[in-house]
Amino acid sequence: MTYTVISVEYLSKQYDLGVIGTVILTRDLNRWWARLRGKPDPNSLVGYDSHINRRGETILALNDVSVSMKQGEALGIIGKNGADKSPLLKILSCVVTPTSGTVKVKGRIGKLLEVSTGFHPKLTRRENVYLNAFTLP
Repeated sequence: MTYTVISVEYLSKQYDLGVIGTVILTRDLNRWWARLRGKPDPNSLVGYDSHINRRGETILALNDVSVSMKQGEALGIIGKNGADKSPLLKILSCVVTPTSGTVKVKGRIGKLLEVSTGFHPKLTRRENVYLNAFTLP
């Protein structure tokens, strides 16, 4: 008997740009002080537009995503850079909360691959997946 282990219904995630919230109080205070003085964001990367200058803009990362998986099934999420694969994985593993929609998970979820995961160039793709799968926390 198989039953549903992951159920995602009408999932959406929206990011508000320019909102203070870097998790570190000193960075937030520096960003707030720079905003008051009309200065650029001290935490932004050199050569990139600061998100603080885009205050009030929103980015819709996920829009009405629905997925259902039964016990014993496997799911691979693939796509181009910027296709919002990571926000979906972060929501499924309870690192980030969704803006709207419901996520029901029975059991434990571990992300096999993430943007920061490096591939060993001398191993095959399959060997890299096995290597990263066994180093999950």
